[in-house]
Parts: sequence; structure tokens; C-alpha cells
Amino acid sequence: MRRHTQIHRSLTVTTVLLVALLAITLLSTCHTTNGTIDHKKVLKELSDHYHFLQDRDSAFFPRSPEKPDVRIEDWTSGFLPGILWYLASQNDSELWRETAHRFTMPLEGLKTYRRTHDLGFMLYNSFGNGYKLTGDSTYRAVLIEGAYSLASRYDNTIEAIKSWDWGAKEDWQYPVIIDNMMNLEYLFWAAKATHDTAFYEMAYRHAKTTLKNHFREDHSSYHVVDYDTTTGAPRWKGTFQGMADHTAWARGQAWGLYGFTVAFRETGDSTFLEKAHQIADFVLDHSNLPEDKVPYWDFDDEASKDTPRDVSAAVIITSALLELQAYSNTEKSDEYKLTAREILTTVNNNYRDKNESNRSFFLDHSTGHKPRNSEIDMPLIYAEYYFAEALVRLIKLDIYREPDFISEIHTKTLSFDLLPEIYSDIRDALNRGPFSVLQKDFMPPGADKNDYMSMGIYWWPDEAKEDGLPYIRKDGQINPEVYKITDWQYMMKTVAYAFDCALAYQNTADDRFALKASELLKSWFTNDSTKMNPHLNYGQGVPGRHKGRRYGIIETRDLWQAYQAADLIQNSGHWGDEDHDQLKAWFNDFLDWLLTSELGKLESQTRNNHHSWYNAQVGHLALICERELVLTNIIEDTKLNVLNSQLEKGGGQPEELSRTLSFSYSTMNLMACFHLALLAEEVDIDLWNYKNSEDTGIRDALDFLLDEVLDKNGWSYPQIKPARYDGLLTLLAIAAEKWPDNAYDQKAKEIKQRYPGQYGNQFWNIYKRDWSM
Repeated sequence: MRRHTQIHRSLTVTTVLLVALLAITLLSTCHTTNGTIDHKKVLKELSDHYHFLQDRDSAFFPRSPEKPDVRIEDWTSGFLPGILWYLASQNDSELWRETAHRFTMPLEGLKTYRRTHDLGFMLYNSFGNGYKLTGDSTYRAVLIEGAYSLASRYDNTIEAIKSWDWGAKEDWQYPVIIDNMMNLEYLFWAAKATHDTAFYEMAYRHAKTTLKNHFREDHSSYHVVDYDTTTGAPRWKGTFQGMADHTAWARGQAWGLYGFTVAFRETGDSTFLEKAHQIADFVLDHSNLPEDKVPYWDFDDEASKDTPRDVSAAVIITSALLELQAYSNTEKSDEYKLTAREILTTVNNNYRDKNESNRSFFLDHSTGHKPRNSEIDMPLIYAEYYFAEALVRLIKLDIYREPDFISEIHTKTLSFDLLPEIYSDIRDALNRGPFSVLQKDFMPPGADKNDYMSMGIYWWPDEAKEDGLPYIRKDGQINPEVYKITDWQYMMKTVAYAFDCALAYQNTADDRFALKASELLKSWFTNDSTKMNPHLNYGQGVPGRHKGRRYGIIETRDLWQAYQAADLIQNSGHWGDEDHDQLKAWFNDFLDWLLTSELGKLESQTRNNHHSWYNAQVGHLALICERELVLTNIIEDTKLNVLNSQLEKGGGQPEELSRTLSFSYSTMNLMACFHLALLAEEVDIDLWNYKNSEDTGIRDALDFLLDEVLDKNGWSYPQIKPARYDGLLTLLAIAAEKWPDNAYDQKAKEIKQRYPGQYGNQFWNIYKRDWSM
């Protein structure tokens, strides 16, 4: 059995490219499509326009020429800091980050401000964008406290967040406006950041309430719905900023489109996606939409040159469409992308602010509040924000759509001198960790903090029980509580950051990276006081039911990659033979636990992806520990209990197809089979062409997925969250090498054409297939 194997070399390169591709999405690469907007040029112009802010010692918060510097309590105060963070993400300059920080920090006091629903605009656009870019814990702390302030406005009877505290003159009790959908992303983020499911429930129920009560039969929305505080029923529906109660205020339709697109992304609830499509259809097919697609301030106002337009509504719609296209069929996706490009091009060419005295603004011709004769036909700061966001989104989308560009990155030697920008994640790894199982806030059932523990991801409190116990299962719906137990997160960060740093050391010989990789690996695997005990007795426990379950074993399926990191730094002076032997001994003990423990034996008897990944994990560890007989036996078991038991005639995977995320699990399970087929080559067994008693094999399973995905009606099995096609294209790239008849290259092209933009990290480019369109 060869120690340095094709499978480990191949998958190592895949991990390298994961790191690179994560960072590539932030590159401001110039793309001009069919003569439309030049993203790099416009973003540079936007950066140049706001460059004067770098010289200001103090922040200010422009809203419009009528209101050139508002108080931080104004609902628009977070937009300029948010713009600066977008510019910082596209400019490799510490000065931009410093400027964005300087304009963000004065808003910190808003974290305790409970008199508005607009904290999403005020805090999430500013501190939120800053946190996404920098990971600064100061920003995170402000965001979490602010989220609790926003949550204080939620009412359990109405199941919505109150928008305004005023309204006595209008006889309102509990007004909720369509704009409020824009604040839900903040609460969804808070649920993941704090593991407090209450945030998720509030955001989800608010969206459901809005879906039920805010929309007319033509799918246009009211601006305001007032609720009875006693019964929770709507009392009145109408407008405050639109032309009349029965009309469609343009920016309100934009808020709804954007908000329900985000709600679908965060929940997977198909009713939200359906509503987003309906709103898009209403807007884009409206008979009163001008030819240039920049709407009048109200869709029902007179179509006249004297009727004010609303550029802010246009760019909000554009940004929403650039996300919605990823969740749409080919026809809709193409329509949304084309429309987004057209609007951005029109706005850039025809709606720029020509008044040089308005240094705070880039665009013109937005409308704030026409019924009150306020901010009409003038620049508005939130138009600038969503224009910048749309440009950044379009750049990312075009990078995904340019296989030649990405292939060029992959075909060159990875080095810091080649393309420094793609290594931001690796540089950041120097400041991360080390991590340990001791850092969790929970004591495992065995009363030893060195034991790994986690919670079953799809288990939720039983609302019918006062204490919620025992928890009940909701397939496909992740309970944010699982993130409170940090072992899984810290384990995966250890592996990822150690590999990042080891890779960087190989490319630069910079001693800092080898030292950091060594620190990370020793803390998790070999330091006697901090290391994880080599077992998973308390993995994926369920409150009120199990201390630990066999299903927790799947959480360590990528742990073998830590050994690859160690290989890369073995000659560095920070990782010697003794270190390597200790790490190998840890993996050997863990492999013994997988093979002999009760949970390990139970996991090896499952009939779905858990069995497949158990075998793949055992196979990788057997290869590391040079236990050839174990690897041979696991490959033979794969024939009997994976390929024979899990593949039905025709290639379907019945255990995975019955799940609520059937495409995701079918792809995941087949990926394990591919791992096993590559591992089998090390002991001279051919799984690629193996057929079970139904004359079905791995290739048939792949063909089944392809037939379904490329069918005119699309995937026909349950899939409650948006499908991503990264994994399938990676399988196709491998398949095209294993069965070189060019059919899979063509299938890949068809998938990329039919589902453009629905990819995260493009691992398949490692294989250098020509899939250009």
C-alpha cells in the first residue's frame, strides 16, 4: 500500500483550492458583458468619489441634500458606513478599513436603542458588513446586543415586530410596514451567532405574518398593516409613503422582494421563494414600468416626464434579483440577471448626480416621501448603498461565470507572488486559535472536558412540553442551539487553519505559518492537557433522549486532513518525527475506537450516507496508519453494504431520496462513494466499474442524478432548501477522468448553463476540464 497516494494528493489539492476560491469571490476583477456596465471601472469611480472621507477626522451621516448630516438615531445612519465597508472589500488598502471603522464606531450607542425597527439598516449594514470583512469581535458584541434590542419590539400575539411607536393621530395600535422585512436578516444572523433560537423564530414568524397580511391578489403589497394588540388581527391596511392606500409604492415593492428572497435563503421555506417570484413578476411585468426599468415613485402614478422616478427602488430591486436568480430556474435566472445588468447600466449612465457640491452622493433622482413633499427627485444615501451592493454581487456572479479566469488561477503554481489577494484567508489563519475541546462551556456526560461532544442538528424542543423534553426531530431544519457546543466548530477550524498555514509554509518558507500550524495541531491532537480524547462517545446527543449517538461519527469525516497538514510542515523545525508519531498514534487510537466501540459498530450498520462516510473515514485513517487489511476489509464492506444495499436499479439512492434535502444528501452520499473508489485503488480493487445485484454501480448513481437535474421539470424529489451544484460538478470532473468518453464534460456544461450562479466553491477546476460555454 503506497503511503503517498493519489487519493490524498488529489484531495489535498482540492482543499488548497477551497481556500483559494473562498477568497477569489472578493476580487474586484474587471468584467464587461455585452457592452454593459464595467464593474471595476464603476467601483473605482465610486471609490474615488468617496475618497475624500479618508481625510476626515470625524464621521458624519448624510441622508440627502435636504438632510446632509442626520443624528445617529435616523434610520439611514448605517448606510454610509456600509458603503465604505463594501469599498474596503474591493480595495486592498488598510486605509479603507480604517475609514469604514471610523464611520462605524459612532453608531455603537444604537445597540441599546429600542425605539425603532430599523436597527438592521443602522447596525447590520455598518457593524455587520464590518464583521463579515474583518471578524472583529468588537463588532460582533455590538451586533449581538443590538439584536436583543431589536427583538424587544416583537409581540407574541401579533407575531411581528412593531415598526413605529408613533401613530396615535392615525389611530394605529401596532403598525407593521413592509420595510421591516429588511431587518429580518439581522435576526437570522443573531440566531446563528448566539445559538438563541428565539431570534430565528421571531424572524420566521414575522415573515409568515407579513406573507399572510401584507399582499393583495396581484402580489403588490400594502405599505402599512395596523394590528389589534388584543386579538392580533389586522385593523387597517394602507400606505404612509405611497400615493394612496390601494396603490403600489415602488420602494415598498422593492423591500418586499429583497426581504422574502433573504427569508427563503435563511429558512428554505418555499412559500417565501414563491412570494419573491410573484413580487418580481409584478414589478418587471408592470404596464407602468418605464422602458429603462427605473420605476416611478409609485407604480400607479401617472406615466409622465414630470412624475418623479425612484432610483433607490431600482437598485434595491437589482440587488435582490442578483440573489433571487440563484434560486430560480434557468429562464427566470437569465431574466433576472439580464434585467439587473440593464438597470445597473442605465442607472450608471443616466442617473448619476451631476451636482459637484453633493460630495456625499454618487446617484441622483430618488424619491423619499412624496406625500410629505420630502426628498423628491434627489440623491438618497440608501440608493448609494444598494448600488454598491449590487455591483459587488454582480462581480461575484461574473467571477463564478468565468471558468477561463478561474482555470488560469488553478493552472499556475500557487504562491503569494502570483496572486496575493487569494491568500487573505491564509494570512488571517495566523491570528486564529489554537483551539481545544476545553473551550466549550459544557461538561460532557463523562465529566471529562477533553471528551468531544455535540448535539443532533435536527432536534428541537417539544413546544408541547414545558421543559421541551425530550426533543423532537425536524428533518432538514438545523436547530441553532447546536452551535452553543463549540467542539465541532473548533475541530473543523483546527483542521482548516492548520492546512491553510501548512500550505502557506510550503509556498513561502515563512516560518510563522509552520509555527501556527504546529500550535493548532498540537493543541487539538497531542498536547496532554488540551487534546481531544480519541473517541466520539458524546457526539450528536439529544436532550432528553441520548447522551451520544452513532450519528456523531460523521462529524469527523474530514479529520484525516490534519495529517496532510502535518506532512507539509514536517521539515520545518516546528514539527518533528516525534510529533508526527504522536499524531499518527492519536489517529490509530481513534481508528480502533471506530472499529471496536458500540457506537462505531452501530454506525457501520446504518443504511444511508452515514455508513458510506463511516467507511470513507475508516479508509482514510487506515491509509494513514498503514493498516492495509483494514482498508481492504472496508472496501469489501463497501461493495456489500453500500453499493449493494444503497443503490437501487437505475441508480437511485432510496435512503437519500426520502429525505427533505434529497438532492443534497444524494450528492453527499455519492461523494463518499467516490472517496471509497479512490481509496480502493490503493489495494487494487476497482469500485468504479463494480455492479451490484441490480446491475447498478457508482456510474449509474451519477447518471441518475444527472437525468433528474437536467430533466425539463428539474429535480422531482423533496429539497426544502436551495440546491447547490458544486459537489455534483466535482463528481463530474472526476467521472470525466475515470470514464473518458466526453459525455460528462457535456453534462457539466449543460448544468452550468441551466443553473448559473448556484455554486459556492468550484473544486472541479482542479481537473482542468474545458467546460467553457
